[in-house]
Amino acid sequence: MYDYVRPHSSTIERNDTLMPHVNIDPATLRILRAHETGITLAHLAGLSNPMTVQSQVQTWPVTSGKRRIKAHSKSKQGCRNCKLRSVKCDETKPQCRKCGSYGVMCNYDGTNLDLHLKVEAAALSGVLITETVLPSYLPYRISEHEQVLRRFRNRTSLTVSDGKRLKIYQNEIITLAHTSSYLMHTLLTLTLMHDRFLSPVFSGGPSSRETYHCYQAAATLQKQLALPMQVAEQAGLWVASALLSIIVFAQVDGESAEDVWPLRPNSTPTIDWIKIGKGKREIFNITSLLHDDPFFSALTVILHPETEFTLRTGPNFKQLPLPFIRLYNLSDTDTDEINHYRDAIVRLARVLDPLCHPVQVIMEFWGFTNMTAEFKALLGCKDPRALLILAYWYMRASQLGVWWLRPRTYLEGRAICMYLDRYHSDDLDIRSLLQYPKAAFRLLNT
Repeated sequence: MYDYVRPHSSTIERNDTLMPHVNIDPATLRILRAHETGITLAHLAGLSNPMTVQSQVQTWPVTSGKRRIKAHSKSKQGCRNCKLRSVKCDETKPQCRKCGSYGVMCNYDGTNLDLHLKVEAAALSGVLITETVLPSYLPYRISEHEQVLRRFRNRTSLTVSDGKRLKIYQNEIITLAHTSSYLMHTLLTLTLMHDRFLSPVFSGGPSSRETYHCYQAAATLQKQLALPMQVAEQAGLWVASALLSIIVFAQVDGESAEDVWPLRPNSTPTIDWIKIGKGKREIFNITSLLHDDPFFSALTVILHPETEFTLRTGPNFKQLPLPFIRLYNLSDTDTDEINHYRDAIVRLARVLDPLCHPVQVIMEFWGFTNMTAEFKALLGCKDPRALLILAYWYMRASQLGVWWLRPRTYLEGRAICMYLDRYHSDDLDIRSLLQYPKAAFRLLNT
């Protein structure tokens, strides 16, 4: 009669203010205080006499106002890596499958560092890797990974995305990286590359850490392609492939125009980064869940800039110099099948507009990399008109000043201008049109 039970509560609560003048005997007072020691209504049910109650209550001695939580056994199963990543360990020994798929060495026995990455001996084909000799192990701790991820969130992400996409990169993508090894390695590679570009002592080539993560990113991405994926996993796959494209484009094997295509002796007739276009299209096709997703669909707009920017319908050749129209035989009745230069020139005309948004310039440039097989073949055989179009694209992209665009666009842009000057200056239209990119690449006096 001296207590009340709060509705929907499993404990008896004391209310000393209801009847403060009533004298309560010690046994009853002990029952009233039972809730303070963790006894619930279930403990008191069926107790009919004070002695039984007293014996039950005494098993939880009253302490000085602090609730004592009954000790419970903690699970010692599973490795520390899975606990740090907040995933359920499958407890397979000596190497759990979760650690294996994530690309780290399992640490059941405590001999390996937390989230210690493993090096696999499998060769990686088709990926930009230098001949750097990798150590047998790289003793990274999780704090180092988190520091790199913090730099990606606060700095590098700002150079690869914007608007709603930027928020996804800074939040959901970083969260996904903790459960997707290929995405984690990709973010680490790009950020370490950005560190290198910002270093006051630019070494040129990638470090062993950067090379290692690039290798792991490409290797684990190949494995992911064969697995079924939900929308979040498809988002991670799309971002990883897009960032790997940036990584490949940013890395140039040369320090001067003479060292790069098309001037370099015996240089390959195909440009490595051009292969990116086909890869992006294939990834776009297998990530179909993203296309209509209300949240992640913003990631794929880069292949369709018309969904975000108001583009002119049809060709707009007014931005092009008159020699362009004459050199490429441009007309409103042309088609891509008739004129293999047309699609690249239509995109180029849009970005040469002074009012074109910088983000649209990048989107159009990536659209240009998804070029037709015919135009790729023209570039491969160093067709002068195709090279001139590429020189203009490089000129426009270089003007943006983006760190991962500038090295290749500047070096190869200079190399193309020098190549056309040496071998095709007899064409008056080419020589006339070449003055614009030469001025941008500081070659007018050479």
